[in-house]
Amino acid sequence: MTSRFQSFRRLDAPAIGRASNEPLNLRLSGAVSMVLRALLLAGKFLFMVALAKWTAPATVGVYALVLTVATVLVYLIGVELHSYTTREVVACEDRGEQACHLQSHFRIVLLMYALSLPIAYGIFVWTGIAGHFSFALFALVLLGEALCQEVGRYLIVLSKPVASNFLQLMRSAAWMPAAVALIARSPTGLSAPVDAILTCWAAGTAIALAFGLWHVRALLWPLQPFSTDWGRRAFGSARHYFAVALLTQVQSYADRFIVQFHLGEAQVGLLSFYQSFANTLLTFVQTGVVAILLPRLLHAVRHSDRTAAAFIRRRMWQGSVGLALVISLGLIALMPLLLDQLHRPEYAAILPIFYGLLLGNLLMVAGLVPHFQLYAERRDALLMRISVITTPCAVAANLVAVPMFGLPGAVTVFAATAAVQLALKSYFARQVMAQGKEV
Repeated sequence: MTSRFQSFRRLDAPAIGRASNEPLNLRLSGAVSMVLRALLLAGKFLFMVALAKWTAPATVGVYALVLTVATVLVYLIGVELHSYTTREVVACEDRGEQACHLQSHFRIVLLMYALSLPIAYGIFVWTGIAGHFSFALFALVLLGEALCQEVGRYLIVLSKPVASNFLQLMRSAAWMPAAVALIARSPTGLSAPVDAILTCWAAGTAIALAFGLWHVRALLWPLQPFSTDWGRRAFGSARHYFAVALLTQVQSYADRFIVQFHLGEAQVGLLSFYQSFANTLLTFVQTGVVAILLPRLLHAVRHSDRTAAAFIRRRMWQGSVGLALVISLGLIALMPLLLDQLHRPEYAAILPIFYGLLLGNLLMVAGLVPHFQLYAERRDALLMRISVITTPCAVAANLVAVPMFGLPGAVTVFAATAAVQLALKSYFARQVMAQGKEV
């Protein structure tokens, strides 16, 4: 049986440059993916503006903390097994073997989801926000988010980036207009607006999940037996990258909890408002550049095609940095106009932190290419060591900087950590290319 993966032929620089000769039209796929992601981000922008305009900063802060817990737990639930399974799915051509990877992965996700619920509740009790929303609604959201995350990743490696981005649109933004309508009619206080958001969010993830499962339905049936040998290989391969992903999430979001502890939910709301805009740099780059080129980079490295791999890395670097700079300039021009329409002086008073967040995200974008180069070379242990060094330092720095300098301190730590990680990953990526052996 002919597999879709047979379309991945040997790549060379001239072949990659001629889109007309590609089995998958990268330009068209990238353009459609960018449009879908633009719609997603536009929805998120409008939602965050509406939330900031019609609710208190403390409500924005509670929502941001709930979103943060869901985001971190999604990575815990997935155990980053996709770092093993997606690479194997790209490499194999047997449909039964591909189905075994996907089905076994989903069984682990469901088990980890059940184990994560007590952790989530404990975090909410510890932070003091457990009474501000329905935990049952949060549990539905978490299940949908965890499954959508993994289905979206499989759609990318199955050369369906447009379907993956459409899933992300439904999962992350299509439900937001309904949430805004409910918020506008909600009574004052914290619980009603957050519960309205969770209700719409859960419905959005359910629709997105049904769409995603339909597109991978060929790998869902017949059922494949779970193999303990598969579990041993998958966990053994993914353990380093799991640590990387979890530490990255801790590094990215620990500042919100530290800000809440020292400054309160309202300050978390102010910080997360600007973070939601600045983080779009990574979102656009991962959608319009990384999601298109990463499967090809993995395939080139897997087949020891160094010429093609080097060409793809250059394309990834040029596209990532160029796109991030254009978006940064657009956001710098947009933000003062947006604040004028918002009529919220508490947000306008801290506008300078937005520029620090943009700088930090630009540095993170620059670090994507060496990061994925090391990932493609299966240097997960090296990536883990970098995270083990930088994450505790970032948390410790925030514990000192936030009480002393407030939100500017948190933003400075974020940018400095991104710069250190960029330097370390770039150094080791060059070493790997130069030596061709373990570093």
